[in-house]
Amino acid sequence: MKKNIFSIGCLLFTLVSFSQSSDWTKEDRNNIYDDYVNVLTKYKNCTKDQRESISLCCLDELTKKYSKKEYLAKIDIEIKRIQDAVINQCSINLGVDLTTNSINNNETNEVKTKFQKNDFDGIWMFENGTYTFHTDDGEFKHKSPAHNNEARGKWYLDGKTLVLEDTFTFLKWASVKYEIVSVSKDEIILINLNSKNICHLKKNK
Repeated sequence: MKKNIFSIGCLLFTLVSFSQSSDWTKEDRNNIYDDYVNVLTKYKNCTKDQRESISLCCLDELTKKYSKKEYLAKIDIEIKRIQDAVINQCSINLGVDLTTNSINNNETNEVKTKFQKNDFDGIWMFENGTYTFHTDDGEFKHKSPAHNNEARGKWYLDGKTLVLEDTFTFLKWASVKYEIVSVSKDEIILINLNSKNICHLKKNK
């Protein structure tokens, strides 16, 4: 009888654990994996295979420990601390010493950690259309395949946050805040602070 109760308890625990992790969709898992890969790019001595392995480990640990609802309810600083802790644990598990993989700023296509408006000047293409940033008048334009009208408005930097204020369209659909992950002469990587989606902006040359 005790054995049967124990077996039922194990089954219930398994079902609960599965229900917590099963609400992560394939798209969610891809986004989380991409987030970790992008964070790990700052370790320039870390190989591509090492970054991918650590990111897969982080994905597995995160989705096992938190349900989607629990994770999305956390504020930015909590997410940042979870991210740092999981990366640290996975790097130890895989035998990758990130402390010796120092950040290398001497690249031709330098990735910046301090951002200026001039870094964003020009036309940038991404999966949701194009952004055009003007530094002379502080205005932006956004063309999206999801909307017939072009959005326009003001943009500014607040530390590591890019803020767009749509002053043209009726629904203000282009108003958004992004966390700036990295900026180079060819690519800007942003995280939408509302949806948590990663945006890769490519310079239109």
